[in-house]
Amino acid sequence: MRWLSRFVRLEHEGLPVYLDGERPEWFVPASGSDRLLRSALETGAPPPDADRDFPLLAGLLGPADPLPPYSGRAAHLCLTGLSELWLHLTDRCNLSCRHCLFAASPARRATLAPALAWRTITEAHALGCRLFFFTGGEPLLYPDFPALLGRVQALDPANHVGVLSNGLLLDEWGPALAALDRERLHLQVSMDGLEPTHDRLRGCGSFARLRRNLDLARDLGLRVTVATALNSHTIDELPAVVTLAAEAGAASLHWLHHFVRGQGTAAQQSSTERLYQGVVAAAAVADTLGLRLDNLESLAAQVFSPPGTRHDLSNAGWQSLAIGPDAVVYPSPALVGLAQAACGPQADGLEAVWRQSPVLETIRAASLVQDPQWRESPCRFLTGGGDLDQSLVHGATCVGADPYAALQEQLVLWLIARRARQYPDAGLFRLRMGEVRSECPAEVGGDGSVQLTHCNCVVSLAGGDGRGLVRDYYGAAARQTRKEIVNPYGPATAADEVPAEATQRSYGCGSPVRAAEPRPGEVLVDLGAGSGLECFLAAEAVGPTGRVYGIDMTPAMLELARRGQRQVAERLGYDTMEFRHGYLEAIPLGDAVADVVISNCVINLSPDKRRTFLEIVRVLKPGGRLVVADVVTDEDLPPSLRNNPRL
Repeated sequence: MRWLSRFVRLEHEGLPVYLDGERPEWFVPASGSDRLLRSALETGAPPPDADRDFPLLAGLLGPADPLPPYSGRAAHLCLTGLSELWLHLTDRCNLSCRHCLFAASPARRATLAPALAWRTITEAHALGCRLFFFTGGEPLLYPDFPALLGRVQALDPANHVGVLSNGLLLDEWGPALAALDRERLHLQVSMDGLEPTHDRLRGCGSFARLRRNLDLARDLGLRVTVATALNSHTIDELPAVVTLAAEAGAASLHWLHHFVRGQGTAAQQSSTERLYQGVVAAAAVADTLGLRLDNLESLAAQVFSPPGTRHDLSNAGWQSLAIGPDAVVYPSPALVGLAQAACGPQADGLEAVWRQSPVLETIRAASLVQDPQWRESPCRFLTGGGDLDQSLVHGATCVGADPYAALQEQLVLWLIARRARQYPDAGLFRLRMGEVRSECPAEVGGDGSVQLTHCNCVVSLAGGDGRGLVRDYYGAAARQTRKEIVNPYGPATAADEVPAEATQRSYGCGSPVRAAEPRPGEVLVDLGAGSGLECFLAAEAVGPTGRVYGIDMTPAMLELARRGQRQVAERLGYDTMEFRHGYLEAIPLGDAVADVVISNCVINLSPDKRRTFLEIVRVLKPGGRLVVADVVTDEDLPPSLRNNPRL
């Protein structure tokens, strides 16, 4: 029973969630499985009425090999390069907000010299940085600001720029921003509550002007995220702000946790329960309107990562740095101006400060395992141990003092439970960690076993549905043959029966057509049809009275398959094939239509494998069959391989 003792059973609104905090791993059992597992946990022995399900659970969940002691992230990471740079250009602002952590205002004058700003940018670029954020104060007050953004974009076609603004100067500078490469320009604009609240915090009339400028930004084609500072004034209005953001055409909504610093006071903080209720209510509205809440998407990427993935504090000091208007380097943008977080003058050289600063060495040596509270939390490696910036500001320590840690833990359970309720309460599990995934994480230097979180100022630039890398990769492979991934086990007769282009760009690990034994008159569905090779072979087998559907999410692959379809139909003398755009998790076919479903090395790429198999069951006729060629391993892959973007 040791395999079961590693799990802690929690509940979220009546739904059980079992967590192994050290590995980490979690699962939501079906009701029958939960009854068996609860009995075993309480008695330390298998239930007396255990049927075949309990041995199956034991086989799937254990025994787990003992883990080597985890001493912290520093043993698993190394400095390989910067991924992002934050430039706090000025403390000057056209507003004097009552909650600003920097106490920025029109009276402030500290500004980073343009020559030094550019030097910092080029030094960061030489260290691998391709993402540059500009903040303040109000960055649109900085001299020749749009021109600076243009220079950054021109420096490297891979460079992206992000701007954090109050949005009130977009009527003046919007056209100049729209003249930049808008695909590589990302705006985050503040909206703190409805008009009375926003104006009380930011100044009379600021809300109306912001609404006009958001409409202008939408008309100019600028990509905007609306950002809301969560405090006692704004939290109850968050659902309404979601609606306003959607109406303004925002790409997403982001929330910022309140800092007790600068103009921010302890009285403005809100309770964990009130924050939780506000976020959950906002999520319900966002789901209805189709608006992304990027904080939840970022946390979901951690929660739904492969089993064994450890998230340990943020990327500050590892992959991310900030420079303030005082020309001093800091670990992150939220810590700019904080004396104890000063890492050294930029004049010493960005790389030298990054590698040698004692402050940064202390931060990089920090780990959530250093705090006893986090050692006891079963969610510790899912949340990442709280926000490093909040902990430093609130408690002058790298870990253990984040006042929003409890909120993150509640949201972890909420995310798991919300997703699990989408699946039937049947079988052994409703959902297991690893069955759903988001986009692959950014590569982190080291052995690949530890991932880093991101500071709360910005958590993402673009939404991911878990398919982006796959779609881009195979879209390119449809246009240009990738010889290294061409299917080495395709049918020997394929070269004579189908277009050469389809064979040359058939990417898989086998061909399930022959094993599926399609018969005349049957309906066959190929999931992830790619170049159409399997569909072409199946079309001959099912004959003129059968039907073949090829499903693929990549437009370039569908175009390639349809070109081949015309040639194959001409050779056969009939055309029973149809290629449809769609996803494995939402197959664009009716219920019980297929005699056979096949898939060639595609199901492993699905971001929601449980939903994929439920969809397969839905489209299959009673007695239908599924034949899959795919990647399997003799033992579990380590997280370092599971999280590799190339794999």
